[in-house]
Amino acid sequence: SATIDVLSEICQDKKPDLNRFKIISDSEVEKTIKEIIQSNKNAHFNALMGLAMQKLRGKVEGSIVAELIKKNMN
Repeated sequence: SATIDVLSEICQDKKPDLNRFKIISDSEVEKTIKEIIQSNKNAHFNALMGLAMQKLRGKVEGSIVAELIKKNMN
């Protein structure tokens, strides 16, 4: 989670980049997921989920990402 990432960086005497955790709009999330699906047309759900979470981590809950991937895979 974002909290754990920030605390981990603080404990390592690093200054956390809080911009990584900005909330983005629903339309931006859906656009990002559609782009990931288009770029990886033959990928299975788990692969798409991994790619999406890599890009959207800390900005969107995983359950929302999963729902949008399922919706847009069809």
